[in-house]
Amino acid sequence: MTRDEMIEVMARGVLVQHWLDAGCDQEQAIQTARTQELFDGDEDIGDDWSTELTYQRAALSALEVAGYVVVPREPTPEMLDAFIEDAVKCDGLCDGLVIDNPRVGYAAMLSAAQQEKTDAG
Repeated sequence: MTRDEMIEVMARGVLVQHWLDAGCDQEQAIQTARTQELFDGDEDIGDDWSTELTYQRAALSALEVAGYVVVPREPTPEMLDAFIEDAVKCDGLCDGLVIDNPRVGYAAMLSAAQQEKTDAG
């Protein structure tokens, strides 16, 4: 998932809650939030779609500035490959081996996840 796709998912989640608060049932709220065009011209939301995207970009940026990253629940093949590549670099010098230092493998996986977002976006 790219950064922009993640921001859109976050914005739609907030707008689902908006529709629930406005009295829609859950199915209707989800369906409405999936259809971006329905937001255009809605007086309750106004320009909320672009505004909500801006807010969610700011929220994600705040997490990044604080040193956090958002990664998939399960590691992607690229993340696992990065983990293995880092372990193989040991080449008999096990100071940086992932098994001895899990932080090294974790850092390699996070780096691969961030690279995927950059490549996709």
